[in-house]
Amino acid sequence: MFDEAYEDYKIFTESCSHFQEIQQALGNSIRDYAATLTKPKIGALEIGCGYGDTTVQILNADPRIVLSVSEIDPEMITKTSNRIDEEGLICPNVCFYDKSILESCNPWPTGFDMVASGYTIHNFPDKGPGSKQEYYAGIAEMLKPGGFFGIADKCSYGDGSQYRESLARKMSDFAEYVLSQREDIPLGIRKRALERWMNHLLLDYEPGRLTHEETVHQQLAEVGFTDIKTVFRKETAAVITALKGG
Repeated sequence: MFDEAYEDYKIFTESCSHFQEIQQALGNSIRDYAATLTKPKIGALEIGCGYGDTTVQILNADPRIVLSVSEIDPEMITKTSNRIDEEGLICPNVCFYDKSILESCNPWPTGFDMVASGYTIHNFPDKGPGSKQEYYAGIAEMLKPGGFFGIADKCSYGDGSQYRESLARKMSDFAEYVLSQREDIPLGIRKRALERWMNHLLLDYEPGRLTHEETVHQQLAEVGFTDIKTVFRKETAAVITALKGG
């Protein structure tokens, strides 16, 4: 059966030349941190699994990883579970939770060695209820001292001019890909995909929602993270890592 939502997602990721580079950069950072640990099991939390791109990166980073996944959409949990099977990963230690970590931190264990998130946190506002700042604070509470936090996400920087130019190229590339390279998909579906993703890209650019690199660094420092670095940047996205102080 044709899954329009999944095809919609694939159209977007396939049209984005740097999507997989960003995911791989996050995976590399997770792998490098895991290599510093000598324990037999590494507790990890993923925030928002989507269709499993970041999940696969985390699980491939180190065989000792025991992964908990927080995802509010049950369909995404199913898709990611299927993706794990399709990738041939043997992962008995993956648990999915169909809730947001902000829903209630009480049921969540503390002492995670690492937390990672790919293309999720940009969806939240900078301030107020459900904000990025609240997520960072909740993540800090669940990490053990010295624990790793890695984000791969849309991220503006500097005066924003380079980000705007990159965003314009991204929108143009997406339109070109949808209209000329995916003729295997019915035109109506392509038109809906084009409208949805263009609206989403513009929504993410709105003040108060647009993630800015300097703001992320500041907010992470305010909730107790140290060694905050932008370790990779490509076009409209970046990978930022930090360690929990204490």
